[in-house]
Amino acid sequence: MSAPGAWLSGTTYATGVSDAVTGYDAATGSERWSVPLSGDICQASPTQSSKGLVAVVYRTGKELKSPCTRFAVIDITDGSVLWKTALRTTLKPQGLGMTVAVTDQVAAIGWPAVGEEAAAAGGSFGFRLTTGRTVWTAPAGGCTSDEHAGGKILVTRSLCGGDWKGGTHRVGHRDPATGKATWRYTAQATDVWIVSADPLVVGVSSGPYEQDAPDRLVSFSPQGRVQASWKVRKDVYATGCRTWKRRCGGIAAAPGTVYLATHDAGNADSIHAFDTAAGKRRWSFTPDTERARVLIPVQTDNSGLTVYMRPTGMRGSEVLHLTAADSKATQLMKMPDSPGFTDTPDRNLVDLDVTDPLYYADRTLFLHCRGDFNYPIAASMTMVLTTR
Repeated sequence: MSAPGAWLSGTTYATGVSDAVTGYDAATGSERWSVPLSGDICQASPTQSSKGLVAVVYRTGKELKSPCTRFAVIDITDGSVLWKTALRTTLKPQGLGMTVAVTDQVAAIGWPAVGEEAAAAGGSFGFRLTTGRTVWTAPAGGCTSDEHAGGKILVTRSLCGGDWKGGTHRVGHRDPATGKATWRYTAQATDVWIVSADPLVVGVSSGPYEQDAPDRLVSFSPQGRVQASWKVRKDVYATGCRTWKRRCGGIAAAPGTVYLATHDAGNADSIHAFDTAAGKRRWSFTPDTERARVLIPVQTDNSGLTVYMRPTGMRGSEVLHLTAADSKATQLMKMPDSPGFTDTPDRNLVDLDVTDPLYYADRTLFLHCRGDFNYPIAASMTMVLTTR
């Protein structure tokens, strides 16, 4: 059972659970509402619209290999379902590499062609967010698959030549009214990831297929022009970009800045801030602790970056805020240290890929583990930590 999806909106924290999406009171954890689904959630939008609307794709039945062809848009502020639909396709996607995205105009789903004989088996659908009216039912013209990322505007990465092991990738926008694609960037590469939709940043892998991570980041101006391109060593930076995990959870972006965590074996983790206009590192932050700690970017705001410091066997987790200008650190929250060698509550709950987003607000940290085989914890789990 997999239960992707985690969102915080006002006083409601909502997550995917077995065959449902459930909303909880963010302060008490009491269940406020639950939306039942016909089967497990295959994928969910990592972001929400400005009015708290999210999208999920889920299985047609309870069986493990039931196809992922049911789609729903849910208002997480009150648990109401705006609409549900069945994807009209003869394909039977199983969720591998699937992406779901929402903007204030559109809800979209896409999945890749997989396998040597599946050159035309990728899929893509777009719907008006508030009405469910179909906008498109296939990948962009001349392309075999789409993946989507939400923000102020929908960003689409399409494979438009080659196969699932590499080829011609195009990144741009699909019009929420017509579905027409407007390309901003084309790369001949092994793989391309949408790192951030707003600001637009993409990751590019030019190495062998087995590399399974970008070796270069490319940033764009609001007008869609390439601003900078810089190398990213996959043995140093924990980007969280994987072939079948299409969200780059280890990277956080804000206008003008991209934040990456290092995870270099034998060295303490650091946070590096890169100027997106020049592709140059602006500063580096390493916490002053007696032992190396794993650092994970959580979220950005107008003044900087919130960082989760993962617990060790004896030291409790911490939440820090780093200023965008000079990396000045402020401790926002610290969980108690373990009295012995027993595990702290959230140890190993968050992996370096950060497949589901973390949230921090009002001295409270929200963690969700979807429970698939890629996590160190097999069961779906939600944990909320606070020092209030």
